Amino acid sequence: MRPNAGTGEPVERRETLSVTKHEAEGTPQEIHTVLGWELETRRLICALPEDKYVAWYKQISDILNNSAVPISKEQLESVIGRLTHASWVVPLSRHFLSRLRFKLNFFHHRNHTLRLSKEELEDLALWLAFLAQARAGISMNGLTIRNPTILSISDSCPYGLGGFTSGGRAWRLKVSKSSFIYGKSIANNILEFLAMAITLWLALIECEEQGKTDELILALGDNTSAIGWIFKTGKLTKDSQYYTAANFIARKIANLLTKSKNFLVTQHIPGEENEVSDWMSFEGDDRSNEMKPVSHPIAYDRPSNDQFTERLLTLVPQLLPQHFKICHLPAEIFSFAQESVEMLELSMLRHQKDTKRSKKGSGEGGSVSWNSIPLEPTPILEEYQQVKSPRSSEPFSKYIGNLPSRPMVPFLESVKNRWQDRLLELPRGLWERSSGIISGRHPCTEGPSKAKSTNYYPTSEIF
Repeated sequence: MRPNAGTGEPVERRETLSVTKHEAEGTPQEIHTVLGWELETRRLICALPEDKYVAWYKQISDILNNSAVPISKEQLESVIGRLTHASWVVPLSRHFLSRLRFKLNFFHHRNHTLRLSKEELEDLALWLAFLAQARAGISMNGLTIRNPTILSISDSCPYGLGGFTSGGRAWRLKVSKSSFIYGKSIANNILEFLAMAITLWLALIECEEQGKTDELILALGDNTSAIGWIFKTGKLTKDSQYYTAANFIARKIANLLTKSKNFLVTQHIPGEENEVSDWMSFEGDDRSNEMKPVSHPIAYDRPSNDQFTERLLTLVPQLLPQHFKICHLPAEIFSFAQESVEMLELSMLRHQKDTKRSKKGSGEGGSVSWNSIPLEPTPILEEYQQVKSPRSSEPFSKYIGNLPSRPMVPFLESVKNRWQDRLLELPRGLWERSSGIISGRHPCTEGPSKAKSTNYYPTSEIF
């Protein structure tokens, strides 16, 4: 490391410090490539470099344009490797890699070629949007651990579904009594998933109206299957009654988030703490418990949306956000909801037909004809009446008497506590970096932090 003596050196050597390399890599820059990503410190974005984007986009486009041509295992491994690199920073993108990875199991040898299925090609087509988003840049605020700024809460039952956002936008739909899925518990998982998607869509509309990006939306639901499907539907087999509808809804969620430039996290909420969304999923005595009708505690007389909103604001204001109001869904969202449940109904009808066919013994009559399934399905979901109807003749005190007797903890406070408890379970190494102190085999990798310090939690709009 001593200074170079030039021609006086006994053995010729280069300067210890490379001036050209130091200028190229050591000069302060706003944009720098780190581990294959362009980091821009002025706008705080992480972007896929141009050369990678062009090469990867072209590779996927060639596969889609020649979908009839079989693909080799080496080609598929190359695509998966590249997309895995991109999935580290693109929200929800890993969801659409599982089917491609599973395809690798069907190659018998290196020279074996296979055609990609329709679903696998649709996954690759969605990846073109993901790569475009990665090239445009992902906000670093979406890659850090922080508190959510927007809530979406939803619930469903076999008779209807509903939900609301922290901005106060609420909605509810009922399942038509003429529908095949009406009252069938097996359909509820998809209805729960659909309810989460609709409420998330409304939250994204609120963000667009207010010009917000980089928001962290916390989607709450009491169905673990629906929560899991947001991030992965790969475990659903093609013969599942949920397969078509679940994948359709999952792709819609991914497309909406990609276009909005916002981010999503989910959390399970116990059903008994999700009262408002649950009350919005049925009316009257439609729901039954052990074959006995259950009267709705607030909407037992089937009120309109305006009337139901007024009752909720009067009886349980601590469970509602400001500006809470139940309204009809935008036409685009309602159309999406109808298409989703039509897929579910058709899958369930097909499954019932196949089940009946398999139970027929030798010599018995054939199964139900396919003509028994309606070719032009009637609307499965219906909106509630929006305009306030005349007041019920029942005394208003009856509503209060039918409410649960347990204490009503403010909803937002209960969500905040549960979210912070979840963050405290994460390793401290994700939160902080110590100044050279190592207390184990690896630095900053201690187990869950038990400290109840609030210093870890940045401020936010709802928390």
